[in-house]
Amino acid sequence: MAVLFAWNQRPNEKISYENLRLATELPDPELRRTLWSLCAFPKLKRQLLLVEPHAATPKDFANDTRFWVNQEFAIVFVYFILSN
Repeated sequence: MAVLFAWNQRPNEKISYENLRLATELPDPELRRTLWSLCAFPKLKRQLLLVEPHAATPKDFANDTRFWVNQEFAIVFVYFILSN
């Protein structure tokens, strides 16, 4: 939650890994795991966070790697009502 809170007052900005590390005060391995889960979840068509440059693993995140909120992200719930 601390990671996503970084965009609370600036939803359209790109934030560097280093700035996220400073803002969240999370240990490096925890921050990498958290960011990876938000930008590389393979089962979603659209990720919550986008990353630049592309990273193949969380170890690829450098201090100048930038993250931003994907404004096209949406979770669609489909409800089917079966009638007899």
